[in-house]
Amino acid sequence: MNRLGKIHNLLLIGATLFLTACMSTHELSNVVKSKLGVYVQMPEKKQVDNVVIKTDKLHFFDSAVVIHKQKSYFIPAIVYWQKVNTLSCDINNRYFVNMFSDVFNDAVSEFQLKKYLGSRRLEINLESVPSNFIYNDKFYGVFALISFSLYIENIRPIESQIKVTYRILDGDQVVKTGRYTNVVAKPVKNNFSPRSEFVEYYLNDLKSNFEYHSEKAILQIVDDLY
Repeated sequence: MNRLGKIHNLLLIGATLFLTACMSTHELSNVVKSKLGVYVQMPEKKQVDNVVIKTDKLHFFDSAVVIHKQKSYFIPAIVYWQKVNTLSCDINNRYFVNMFSDVFNDAVSEFQLKKYLGSRRLEINLESVPSNFIYNDKFYGVFALISFSLYIENIRPIESQIKVTYRILDGDQVVKTGRYTNVVAKPVKNNFSPRSEFVEYYLNDLKSNFEYHSEKAILQIVDDLY
């Protein structure tokens, strides 16, 4: 191998050493917690007297976030290097319930929901929220006569949808039922941003999308009340 080829390999190996640093469970947990803010700590907001938001199908746990290492290994062979780091993240569903409640409370005021409900009752069931995702960090490198490397970092949601069902009751009689379902979380790939900024980008997008679709679900309910 000529001198230029050796320099190229050294640079490639140097870049590899930089890229093969893994995000730890502790680091991912801290990044996620910093983005959740008060929503995950607050109790459920008070609703209109004849409205209930049910969350029976959602699981809640004590901590704000739970991180598990699913797969992690590093193979620094002579001519072939491989790194795989896969972490699963579960956000406390309280985060999404409180966001949904905030959007609903805004609608109560804006659309005078209590006035249009009258003596009827509204039951909203928040059945599914996009509270979990997989973080993947992979590197493949070959250092031989022809050297190349491939680095992949992405986030893939496990449950990607918001699912809301509702019933409008007059006494014991159900007068209207409905459902709203839509994709909130989508897979994203990192384009050379720092790891923490990449995770923050996903969480910012998740929050804005969830609030948007929560509002659409509530507007559908409001239309059925009028």
